[in-house]
Amino acid sequence: MITVGMDELYAGAVGSKQTVITGTGTIMKFESNFQATLLIPAFTRSVVVENLIIDGQGAAGTTGLLLENVGGAFIRNITIRNCDVGIHLRNIDGGWTETNHLQHIRMENVKKGILFNTSGSGVKGPGDSFGHSYIDDVSIVLRNTAGTVGIQVGDVSDPSGVFVKPYFSFIRANVWLNSQDGCGIKMVNRGELRLCLANIGVHGNGSGLALDLSGSTAPTGESPIRDSQRANPSSIGGFLLRAQNLSVNPINNSHGYNISGVKVVSF
Repeated sequence: MITVGMDELYAGAVGSKQTVITGTGTIMKFESNFQATLLIPAFTRSVVVENLIIDGQGAAGTTGLLLENVGGAFIRNITIRNCDVGIHLRNIDGGWTETNHLQHIRMENVKKGILFNTSGSGVKGPGDSFGHSYIDDVSIVLRNTAGTVGIQVGDVSDPSGVFVKPYFSFIRANVWLNSQDGCGIKMVNRGELRLCLANIGVHGNGSGLALDLSGSTAPTGESPIRDSQRANPSSIGGFLLRAQNLSVNPINNSHGYNISGVKVVSF
């Protein structure tokens, strides 16, 4: 595993992606700059990673990039391929993983493209905030296997009652499904997208889902996607799905959440 330290630039060939990094398990991890007691000098330090190809070579349990209690990382011009998880953003022991910038990222043959989740314990409980995440010009080609997801917010392993909150985030991504039950974006447990701007294209092969809310456990009367925090749980805005060659209903909303403000454009 390669660990990239705070304030470090880890770059491949200038202006291209000719440098290939391979490995198993977690291939690359960033040093945490968040501590239980917020230290501003540490939190204002960050990392830049660019111009690389990260290849898991199909090994089981492989993660391309792990951001764990990391803030302000800048990741650009990266290809991630043959991994179970492309980019994993995880809070542990009460920390946060906020304001990270993912731009011009290409993923191919991954089971999950981007995963947000939280674990552990801390003075204030497990961390919940992934606020102000910036995901732009990201393309994800999923593996031809069951259970694939482009972007997943929350996980079955998240502690009970903990929210996973990429609030105030910008997401512009394309996901290509290669399996019949593939999914573009999925909410699990208390994963939530609120006060976000999202433009997500999901391209299927005659089946699959653009948005799956069946695993979400949002509080009663609230929707896991909306443009307010608590005052108006039915208000949704800024969420555009472009669905192509999917099932008749590209959204699994078996819980009956109010998602009338989710705009779906089919091609």
